[in-house]
Amino acid sequence: MSKFGTFGDYPKESLLSVAFNDECDVVVAVVKLAGGDPGILEPEVIAFLNTNPMVLWTKKELGLEFVRRDW
Repeated sequence: MSKFGTFGDYPKESLLSVAFNDECDVVVAVVKLAGGDPGILEPEVIAFLNTNPMVLWTKKELGLEFVRRDW
């Protein structure tokens, strides 16, 4: 029995955090999940964070030099 009950049960809500660093800059994203296995959703969250609009928005908000990358 796990701390959540029977094997395979998950809490009703959980958090998934993803961090990325580049030299001295760091970006951390925290996602609130409504339930289920965070390991299954992690690739989708990372794929979303790697989209061109998200990368460009992050660079703009952090005041980083604009660098166009072809994904």
